[in-house]
Amino acid sequence: MAEGDRQALKDYLGKGGFLWAEASAGSVAFDQAFRKLAGEAGWELKPIGKSHTLMTGKFKAALGYDLTTGVQFRRKLRTARADGAFADLTGIYQDGNLVGLYSPFDVVFSTTGYEAYGCRGYQPEDALAVAANIVAYLADR
Repeated sequence: MAEGDRQALKDYLGKGGFLWAEASAGSVAFDQAFRKLAGEAGWELKPIGKSHTLMTGKFKAALGYDLTTGVQFRRKLRTARADGAFADLTGIYQDGNLVGLYSPFDVVFSTTGYEAYGCRGYQPEDALAVAANIVAYLADR
C-alpha cells in the first residue's frame, strides 16, 4: 500500500472509521502481508479474547452468537483448529483504540456455502455468526 493511501486509511480510522479485514480464502500470503502493513501503519494487533462482546455475542442492544465454543471450520482448517473450536478474531488498535477487526480465516466467501479448494474458513453457519457479531458490534458502538 502506498504511503499516501496508508495515511488516508489511518486518518479515516482516527476519525471514527472502522476497518474489517480478512484473508480471503484464508490466504497465508495475505495474512503475512496484512501483518506487515499493520506494522508499517503503526497498528497494534491483539487477539480478541473470549470474554469480549464480539466473542460472547452479549451486546447492549442485541444478542448475538456465542463464538467461544462449537465453531466449525471448513475441511482445510479442521485439523489445524482441532484444539480450538472458537472464532479467531484480531483487534486492530490505533493509538490504543480498537479501530478494526482482522480475521486470518475467510468469513465473507464462507457465508455463501460454496466450496473452494483449500479455503481456510468457517462453515457457512459459523461464518454468518461471525459476520453477524461484527455487524452487531458496530451497531452497538
